[in-house]
Amino acid sequence: MSAFFDLIEPYGRYWPYGVATLAGALLAVVDRRVFGRYVLAWLLVLIAIGGAIGMNVSLFTFQGGDHYFQSLIAMLFALAGLAGYALATFATCACGRRCGGKAS
Repeated sequence: MSAFFDLIEPYGRYWPYGVATLAGALLAVVDRRVFGRYVLAWLLVLIAIGGAIGMNVSLFTFQGGDHYFQSLIAMLFALAGLAGYALATFATCACGRRCGGKAS
């Protein structure tokens, strides 16, 4: 069992991005079934833009008086969610569902 953990140890820091990507894919499914439009995708875009603005507006200090790192994390997770959203949307189109035509 320890050999397994030694094998996956270098990749352990990437699991939050994988979770955000899977959450984005689930948002794409919910978005298409519930709303029928790209409502949640626009929400992810707004979060990413807000994170970028927060990074540029905030001063870089380590005293906790800024929101630089919070904005960075929000932007990165929103972009990872958008990547999952885009992958799920393209996979849906490749399978022939909701893109106007059937896959051959």
